[in-house]
Amino acid sequence: GDSPNFHEKRWRSYLMQRERFRNCLGRDYFADQLGLALCTYNHEQKRALDEAGELLLAWEAEGPIDTALDGQIPKAEMRPPFTAPPQPPQGLVGREALLAELHARLTGQIPDRWLALYGLPGVGKTSLAIETTHLGRIREHFHDGILWAGLGMEADPSYWLSQWGTALGMRAETLAALDNDQKRAQAVLASIGDRHMLLVVDDVWKIEDGELFRIGGPNSRTLFTTRFPAVAHALAPGAALLVPELDERSGIQLLGRYVPSLTQRLETAAEEVVTLASGLPMALVLIGGYLRSQAYSGQSRRLAEALEQLRSIDTVLEVPGTAAESQTLEKVVALSEAALTPGGVDAFRALALHPPKPGSFPEGVAVRMIGGDAAGLDELVDMGLLEVVGDERYSMHSSISAYGRIAEDQVIQTQYIDAWLHFLLEEERDALAIQPETANIQQALDFAQKHGDWQGFIRGINGLYPTMERSGQVVPSLTYLKTALMHRQHAEDPACVMKTLVNLGRGHQRLGSYEQARQYYQEALAQPDAKAQYDLRCGCYQGLGVVAFSQGDFDTAEQHYTVGLDCARENQLTERTAALLSNLGALYVSQANPEGARECFTESLRLARGLGHRSLESTLLSNLGSLAAQEENLEGAAEYFAESLELARAGGERMSMAVLLNNLGTLANDRGDPAGSQEYFKQALEEARQVGDRAQASRILANLGALSTALGAYEDAESLLKEGLAEAEGIQHLENSILLYMNLAELERFKENDAEAGVYLDQAQALAEKSGHQRYLKVLAEMKAAL
Repeated sequence: GDSPNFHEKRWRSYLMQRERFRNCLGRDYFADQLGLALCTYNHEQKRALDEAGELLLAWEAEGPIDTALDGQIPKAEMRPPFTAPPQPPQGLVGREALLAELHARLTGQIPDRWLALYGLPGVGKTSLAIETTHLGRIREHFHDGILWAGLGMEADPSYWLSQWGTALGMRAETLAALDNDQKRAQAVLASIGDRHMLLVVDDVWKIEDGELFRIGGPNSRTLFTTRFPAVAHALAPGAALLVPELDERSGIQLLGRYVPSLTQRLETAAEEVVTLASGLPMALVLIGGYLRSQAYSGQSRRLAEALEQLRSIDTVLEVPGTAAESQTLEKVVALSEAALTPGGVDAFRALALHPPKPGSFPEGVAVRMIGGDAAGLDELVDMGLLEVVGDERYSMHSSISAYGRIAEDQVIQTQYIDAWLHFLLEEERDALAIQPETANIQQALDFAQKHGDWQGFIRGINGLYPTMERSGQVVPSLTYLKTALMHRQHAEDPACVMKTLVNLGRGHQRLGSYEQARQYYQEALAQPDAKAQYDLRCGCYQGLGVVAFSQGDFDTAEQHYTVGLDCARENQLTERTAALLSNLGALYVSQANPEGARECFTESLRLARGLGHRSLESTLLSNLGSLAAQEENLEGAAEYFAESLELARAGGERMSMAVLLNNLGTLANDRGDPAGSQEYFKQALEEARQVGDRAQASRILANLGALSTALGAYEDAESLLKEGLAEAEGIQHLENSILLYMNLAELERFKENDAEAGVYLDQAQALAEKSGHQRYLKVLAEMKAAL
């Protein structure tokens, strides 16, 4: 009858098991968190389960056991997309009325479908839009997600439309295949459909650019920001709102956050500064940083001298859209720069190379870029030229960044390249640490390409490729890899050429371009130094095996896997051994050899855990779960899937999530939960499409179609199955094609069209015999007998 006490050792076993099973925590994960060896954890687990068994037997003797809390497999939490930048650290001042009006216009009974904010550069349009996206009532209303695009003077609508499409679940290669922005916009519109979404298009310079983003559905709303009144009124007729400069009281309040002494003791001077800045928040932030740097000592003379310097700047003109405003802001930035030490100036010029806000960068790389001294970094923050946007992360406003980049300096750009390649290649980092820096590293690759630093470029893209693949950016990564291959003669190490070819093979394999993948793998094996590159050679055999397996050539697949596995074991390549065992196990499943599959998966899992390879461990747990489900061990399957899901989420493994969610959908259906099964399949399909995994998408469509058949939704079933078949045949994936033909046959049988069902079964039979797919051949024999 005691309550659990975390400080008493006798409760240890109970609490461990309660936390594990409540939160679906894996054994390795839980042991790590407790700082225990796995053997110690296993011992405690066995003791806890023994005690629990004895307790349950005692309770059973006393009366019925309450099963009201019977556990369920956790639903995957698929959050709606939210791509808006973080809120500005200084917050908003004097914008309460505008925020209220924006909320009313976006969510009212007769909301504005298109809304635009316009005003002077630096007046706070972007900050106002960001604050709006973070309002709880706005996010609740637009519960299907919020998408953000930042256009600017040199807009790239293609990039942002592709980003939106990917966030909405569209396949990356499908978007890339569309040959103009109008088609991409229409595709995004179709994907939005009737979702409740807020779309924000920031800093529009041209009407034609903004028009591409007037694509919301009936339940979505679009908010534009622009410095040009004509653009605002063209994009949002009757709903263009002017963002005015801050009034004197609000301006002084904002200034007081930087120079309290000025606003407290020199009220007239504070009013003069607000007038000088014409109430522009960005100008006030910069001026506040400048005054703070000059007046930190409290000396009145220095503050007076700083104010005199400010009086030399022309005031901002009141006519929006003229060049004078930009010139005035440039003068404010120039004045702030002039107050920096030489080290601060160097830091400003270097850090301005990063992609501007909403992009950000970590302190460690910034300090390395500026010579290891953080003093310059602190200067920029104090001056208002740099924003702190997170734990040791920084960002720079686009207008300030543009000024800092005026002078093209190859030396500084080389420092940028070196710092980011060091981050990527020289320091021990996992994919989770690299992924947020992808845009910064791509900038380094762009600089390397610009200056002909092909050694750095080739090393950089090969180092970045695994992260880009995991996050679903296969298509853009292939563009970089193909450029690297064009300049292979500059590679400092022959292994770099082979690695480029292997990554090109893997990327095309991921997109279902199997013939191209095969060619790259074979070219890699033909490299002069290939025999000495054991791991890359094993990777080629692994890739060739996956290609052969996907196309239904199981004998060739097994040959490639076996050659690669022998090489990996001979050269003690533990990680590659584990990966090849996983592939071989999947092949054995298709060959109706469950014992061989289990043996491969179990050995691979042991190796993966020894390496701490969470991604592979997640895949293997998922495979073992599928094997358990096929043997009707549904509880065992549920345990495997729950642990796999935990690892996949923790590692951001999007390529694995689609497979796992598909498996969970199958399991939910086996457990008699068609609604839960359908939800899992839909989530899986969205993930597969986002990362461009055509093979997995076709398999999920097969499952969704079969489920619709069972539910009697025959039209939906036929549409889903034929879409899946077109996808599978488009990439020549024989195994998935067989499954889809069988599911189409089952649909026709339900519709009592036995003749058409027989035709589909014959097509499936021919492919299964061609590939030697023993498991499907057994199923087909049963289906034909039933028909």
